[in-house]
Amino acid sequence: MRRHLITLSAVVALLMVIYGHNNQAFAQYNDPQAAELLEEARQKHEASIRNIDDYVVEYEHHTVSYIKRHDNGRPYMAVHSERDYEEDFEAAADADNSDLFAPETFEKLQERARYLGTEEIDGYEVHVIFVEELEDFIPAEEEEMHEAVEEMRIYFDVDDFLLRKMSFKVQAQIEDEIRVIEPVMYFRDYREFEGMPVAFEHLTIVSGISDMISDEDRAEIEAAFEEMERELEQMPEQQRQMVEQMMAGQMGEMKEMLESDQWEHVMRVKNVQVNVGLE
Repeated sequence: MRRHLITLSAVVALLMVIYGHNNQAFAQYNDPQAAELLEEARQKHEASIRNIDDYVVEYEHHTVSYIKRHDNGRPYMAVHSERDYEEDFEAAADADNSDLFAPETFEKLQERARYLGTEEIDGYEVHVIFVEELEDFIPAEEEEMHEAVEEMRIYFDVDDFLLRKMSFKVQAQIEDEIRVIEPVMYFRDYREFEGMPVAFEHLTIVSGISDMISDEDRAEIEAAFEEMERELEQMPEQQRQMVEQMMAGQMGEMKEMLESDQWEHVMRVKNVQVNVGLE
């Protein structure tokens, strides 16, 4: 089967943009139970944004604003603008992909979803929704990266349908080899603003980092670290301390990633403003 390929950065973007009947009515879907649960999650989401016209989320390195849109009378939140997003990730989310409850995304989700039962995540019981055939969820951009999302799992809280976790299976072509990586994202520390829950902590974990880096790239990274350390040794004490303080987070994260074979990144919300009058 022919696959459309997308970049891992688009997967991450899809990750940084998520929030958040009767059986006969859902009989048209592949799995009526999954479709019904997704509809219930959508209704909970719509109720939570009833008093929200727009909102702005300030993260540590970027700011994203959202504005309410409607499709056939049903509300959803779309990205309005983003600032300095590339300081945190390589690519920003498309406005069309800003909300899984946006019509063009949600309809595909309902059609392809399968219900896998319940699990426990961070002490919460969650519904597990499995979706595959995701090629057309995100526009194919930068195809030279040769990466494709094969499947994803969505974990909604059983009690309030808050999004607790998402996981992906991504097929990547590294040099001449096809390899599989599995990014996971956790949503924690929810706080409410005019009835709308916002996760203040997003933890992203990507395992199998060694499979994403060619031997040549790894050698270049290690050589760059060695060169940087030599340059630091030659700097005056005060200057070295200043540079080490500025680079400590990035260098530490990169070294830990190479040693542990996985990348972990915590993105925290600093501030949220609602109904600021965006147009």
